[in-house]
Amino acid sequence: MTHFIDLLVEQPLLLLFLVSAIGYVIGRIRIAGVSLGVAAILFVGLAFGALSPELSLPPVLVEMGLIIFVYTIGLSSGAG
Repeated sequence: MTHFIDLLVEQPLLLLFLVSAIGYVIGRIRIAGVSLGVAAILFVGLAFGALSPELSLPPVLVEMGLIIFVYTIGLSSGAG
């Protein structure tokens, strides 16, 4: 397990895409007609963060995500 965590620490893009993919798949699972949807990605990210505090993304990726989020909110709430 430590080799897997070390690999994810060394490859932050692999961590990002792995968390996104696993969260997407879990979000598609329906139990009694209820699914988590894209919120499952958040829960998978929290679970991976609980595995090791070393698992984090570079600040550039974090800022890029924030920029894209603010941009999409601006597009959806702007005039038009």
